[in-house]
Amino acid sequence: DRMTLIRCLSQIGRMLSPDGILAFDAYPAEIFHQSSLSHAEWDAVGEIEVDGQSYLVEEETTVSRQAQKLRVAYRHTPVSGGGASNQYAIVHHYVLLSEWPGLLRAAGFATCERYGGFDGRPFNEDADRIVVIASR
Repeated sequence: DRMTLIRCLSQIGRMLSPDGILAFDAYPAEIFHQSSLSHAEWDAVGEIEVDGQSYLVEEETTVSRQAQKLRVAYRHTPVSGGGASNQYAIVHHYVLLSEWPGLLRAAGFATCERYGGFDGRPFNEDADRIVVIASR
């Protein structure tokens, strides 16, 4: 929840030197938050090899906009030779770009700058990531 995130950010801020900064990158959550996607069926995303065995990797995505959660399930299926598939899921709690300044302020940070890359380029809808830099 948001209070847990604020407490976490506050702890990070306490650990910074007086002139230290917090810098991190994230994927732009607006991409799927504003899309019509709510559930995507299994989709092949690639193939990996482990100990000489090839596996087809598939993912299935479910978006919960109200909870701001993204559940991505992965399935690794042996390409040949039989064997069992392995399946697991990762739940991402996401934050929208417009929410970062308020969250960081609530955690005691004085500044919050947002960029489209670590090189300082402006954030726009084509950016692969957002970079947030905050200071106390």
